Amino acid sequence: MDIFDLAVIGGGPAGYSAAITAAKSGLKTALIEKNELGGVCLNRGCIPSKAMLHSAKIFRQALASDKFGVTCKEASFNLGAALAHKNDIIYQLKCGIADSLERAGAKVIKAEAHIKGKADGLFITAAGENDIYSKNLLICTGSKPNELEIPGADTTDVSDVYNLDAIPKSAAIIGGGASGLEAAEYLNALGCKVSV
Repeated sequence: MDIFDLAVIGGGPAGYSAAITAAKSGLKTALIEKNELGGVCLNRGCIPSKAMLHSAKIFRQALASDKFGVTCKEASFNLGAALAHKNDIIYQLKCGIADSLERAGAKVIKAEAHIKGKADGLFITAAGENDIYSKNLLICTGSKPNELEIPGADTTDVSDVYNLDAIPKSAAIIGGGASGLEAAEYLNALGCKVSV
């Protein structure tokens, strides 16, 4: 039986940071992640929003460049290229996280985790079809938005905005927090009429 000093469930910013720190400190560490390293922030939230919003802002600046003494004729927005740029950033950052985990000596297990219980002082966590035994267990699973059942809604998760292959003519965003306002600013910069 392979026993870890620490098993971390969730490979988002809290989980991968904890796993790297623990492994560098000499603890035998396992990180269990069912989807992608980096969690929501890297894959669907903070990073995609900043990348796409930056592309949209450059486009808007090009359209208004005359007032700054710069002539930019026929500026257009290539959504496919902007999406490819965003995806490249995400890929590079994920590779960096994976490399940091490997260099620290943490074992990454790509599986869905279920806590089975505790026996003989060890936590037992099902990771896919295998059981992981650990002296300590850290849960860093984050959260996800509630799915709203709204008739006619194309998407109910604001992070899906940064994967659209076409910008809608109009959109309603429910929630005026940071995520909602960034999505509104992005869509508005590309000509979408947005209501928050």
